[in-house]
Amino acid sequence: MSVFPEPTVEAYQPHSPHSHNYQETTSTSSHHRGSNPRQITTAHGNEEFKLENIPPIYIILFFSVLMVAVLTVFGMTTHGRSQKIKKLRYYFEAPTFLIESAKVYPFDISSSNITANWNIIVYMGYPDTDSFVEQGFYYQNMEASVLLKNETVYSKKIGNIYKEYERGGDFKMVDVFLESSLASINQTVAEAVMAEKRENGVVTFSFELNCSGTNYPAYIDTRNRRKMTVLCKDLKIRFLANTNAKAGALVNPYGPIPCDVFVFL
Repeated sequence: MSVFPEPTVEAYQPHSPHSHNYQETTSTSSHHRGSNPRQITTAHGNEEFKLENIPPIYIILFFSVLMVAVLTVFGMTTHGRSQKIKKLRYYFEAPTFLIESAKVYPFDISSSNITANWNIIVYMGYPDTDSFVEQGFYYQNMEASVLLKNETVYSKKIGNIYKEYERGGDFKMVDVFLESSLASINQTVAEAVMAEKRENGVVTFSFELNCSGTNYPAYIDTRNRRKMTVLCKDLKIRFLANTNAKAGALVNPYGPIPCDVFVFL
């Protein structure tokens, strides 16, 4: 038997999470955060930034700068577009010219005269969408000529032609008919042509087209008008039957033959 009294042990009672003190703290914190939605708390939780504390002059200044920036970008875009339109209005891009076919009948030549009917099909236009202008083209005062050994033997005015623009590229076909009857010809030229036909069964000729051209719809503005000379050189007419034949056709085994285009102000 012990003479000392037994110690009494009191059980440890932890604070309940539902205690009054905890509830009060939580409620106060939640109310504090929700009372001001424009309040921003830093990561440390001890510094606060409120939008209503910003002076009105700073807000006005911010929106003024923003508006100036927007107007500047809009102005630059509009100016660039207007410059492109202005450049397009006065821009000139020469079309492409191709000789598709040519026939001659009859072809009768002497040392001083030539009788020949030329039927030449010309294609003119823009071959693809790489064209800058994307507009139609107006051909004015067109005059076609046939040359033998660089000498003009016949010329004819064929008028004006307008070709509308078509996306993807397209050509205008022009059927040129040139007729010469007992036209005078230089004797040296005539003898050279007859010798070539007699030896090779071919006659070499050139086709020339002179005109003024304008990218439509600015055709009424002379600043966009250019004079052009189209020269298709060294075309060959082959006479199929024999050297005395009077009918011949263009030799073009590789398809349409491109022409040189010279543009003048």
